[in-house]
This record gives sequence, C-alpha cells and structure tokens, in this order.
Amino acid sequence: MRCVSFFLVILAVAGTSSVRGQQPEFREAREERREDRQEGREERRDDRREARGDRGGDRELLRLALIAALRDGDFGDRLSVREERREDRQEGREERRDDRREARGDRGGDHELLRLALIAALRDGDFGDRQSVREERREDRQEGREERRDERRESLNDRD
Repeated sequence: MRCVSFFLVILAVAGTSSVRGQQPEFREAREERREDRQEGREERRDDRREARGDRGGDRELLRLALIAALRDGDFGDRLSVREERREDRQEGREERRDDRREARGDRGGDHELLRLALIAALRDGDFGDRQSVREERREDRQEGREERRDERRESLNDRD
C-alpha cells in the first residue's frame, strides 16, 4: 500500500508540473473563448439595435436630418434666429416692466408718462435719431438737477 500511495504522489507531482507547463495554452484558449462570447454578445446587441431602429420608422431619421440641416445652416441664418429670440425676450421684459410700473400707479406725473411714451416710441421705431433723444434726456436730467438745487437753496434761505 505504501508503494501505491508513493506512486500516486509521484504521479500527482508529475501531472501538476505538466499542467504548469501548459498554462499559457490554457489561458490562450480561455481568452479565445471569452473573445468569442464577447463577439456574440456584440452581434446580438447590434441586431437588437437594428430591430429597434426599424420599429422607430422615419422619425429618428427625420430628427437626425433636421439636426444636420440646422448644423449645416440649411434652414436659415442661426444669427438671425438668435437675434429674433433676443428681441422677443427684450420686448417681453419691457412689457412686464411697463405693467409693473402701471400697477404701482402714476407716481411720476406727466413727466413719467412722457418718459414712458418716449421709450415706447423708441422701441417701436416711431421716433427719429437716438442721439438727439439721448441729448434731450440729458438736458431733461440737467434741468431736473438744477430745479432741485434751486429748491434746496430756497429752502435753506427760508430757514435763515
């Protein structure tokens, strides 16, 4: 019995040493099988994507064509679209600002109404030269400062 167990030990040692020598071959075979499985998965995934794409109809193709056309500039000037959007937003802001001012009441009197009419005329393009409008505003502000200064001087003189 000792002979048999000794023989089995020798056989086991020899067997493992031969397996160790073959490990690179086993690894290569394992890697090949892994790669084959991966390729199969990728093929099945591609088939599923194609099947889903066919179900979507022309909608996806139309969407992609639209994006490409917009990117290439086939649907008008992007800059003009941006400018239109910007103008629309600005008009909305001005309308909301005017609404808030109206809701607050007529605190400014005729001067405030005149100012709002002037702003509206400029916004609509019904008024002429912007430079002359700026000069008029500057003159109006200067006149207002002078009036306030004179009023302060009068009130200080009245105290004395």
